[in-house]
Amino acid sequence: MNFRLCHWAGLAGCAVVVFSGSGSVNADAFTDSSTPLLIAQNDELSEGDIMFGDEFSMESESQTSSLIGNNKLLLGGNRKFIFQHDFAYVFTDPEEVASNRSSLRFQWNKVLWQKLYLNIDIKPIVYLKGDDALDEGEDIDSAFKTKELYGALTLGNTSITVGDKIVIWGEAESTPVTDIISPQNITDLVFTSLDESRISQTMLVVDQYAGRHQFSLIVNPDIKVDEQPSVAQVDLPTELEDKDAEIGLRWKAPIGLGDFSLMAADVVDNNGVPVFTEVDTFPEKIYYKGYAMFGTAANLNLGNTAVKIEAAYNNDRAQALDGEKFDKMRHPKGYATSDEFLLGVNMEYQQNGLRDWNAGILHSEFLDYTEDFSLKEKRLNEIYLGVSNRFYHELIDVGLDYQYEIETKASIGHFMVSYRAADNLSVSLDIFNLDNIDGSFDQGSTIARLIYTF
Repeated sequence: MNFRLCHWAGLAGCAVVVFSGSGSVNADAFTDSSTPLLIAQNDELSEGDIMFGDEFSMESESQTSSLIGNNKLLLGGNRKFIFQHDFAYVFTDPEEVASNRSSLRFQWNKVLWQKLYLNIDIKPIVYLKGDDALDEGEDIDSAFKTKELYGALTLGNTSITVGDKIVIWGEAESTPVTDIISPQNITDLVFTSLDESRISQTMLVVDQYAGRHQFSLIVNPDIKVDEQPSVAQVDLPTELEDKDAEIGLRWKAPIGLGDFSLMAADVVDNNGVPVFTEVDTFPEKIYYKGYAMFGTAANLNLGNTAVKIEAAYNNDRAQALDGEKFDKMRHPKGYATSDEFLLGVNMEYQQNGLRDWNAGILHSEFLDYTEDFSLKEKRLNEIYLGVSNRFYHELIDVGLDYQYEIETKASIGHFMVSYRAADNLSVSLDIFNLDNIDGSFDQGSTIARLIYTF
């Protein structure tokens, strides 16, 4: 039995980043979600320092970036409500509704005593008839998600943050390599926007600023992992490596024409691997192993062109085995391990302020590859191409994206159109075509989305 989890979870997750709106840049993907630099550099905070920006990024960049409007107050702090309804339909066999849900997101932040920054970002969700989140026989269900709920205390050049937090690393949007701290839940595969996919975790973040340099320490005892999309789900127990906390370290600074960073992290893998006990049998569980990542990233600003580069070395990362060739003597743990090298390069070009071009490549190499691996390629290379254009006083946005993995011939194509009907109202339609995902999965689908901010 050749058992494989969807190794395209990485590329599908990438698709979530790129396809959550148009091909334009998602601010959520490039900004550090820690307390803004200007806060830590100033000894005191003021209400004017806090705006709906990094902490209050929206579901889809092109559809909602213009919906921010004027801040509204509640209990002395800035507040925002965002109503969103998604309806997704799969039009390949089997034809079915994939997503039918409404949510009302509440965001609020406030500065107290010019030292303490409070941030609340919560979202109740109602799943309606046909939504994949419903159990068989259910017509309605609900969930409550906490995106972020934390306090950040500023003491001179030091910022200490405690609470439910989302931390974003890396620079390259279409080719993420070092973005491993806050996992992306891609349960719905392409139907989940980047913002929606992020899983918050209760953590401690300490940021130390020295001139133009930022040093960050992350301690996360609340370890969470991704739920695989339905194409890769199996009814197996899961187990996470017994680890007290995930640890992350980062240095970041603007130098010359760009921002540069160095990162190191000890985390639990967001992608689990099946654990075998005997050859050609069903695995006994899905295991999420810990590994170490050492990475670097650069964001170069060259006028109308931005070049984003990421590289990472992953030490002792778990790899899935081919169940038909499983050898207990060679792999007593039931899975393999390998060091990895990843390199991602993404280029963005803005033409005339209305058209955005985006191209990226992602190279992955398994340094300890053997033919026992479920994945039959020692190296993987992905390419990404995208273009978007704004029309009619920038009220209409049309985009086209294509992602292709050369060795496996797997691809994701995407077309989108959005219309900003008012300053606080946006509607959009996205069409996706998934081909040869994980060697056999094909799907065509569409999703309509309405977002109203008040």
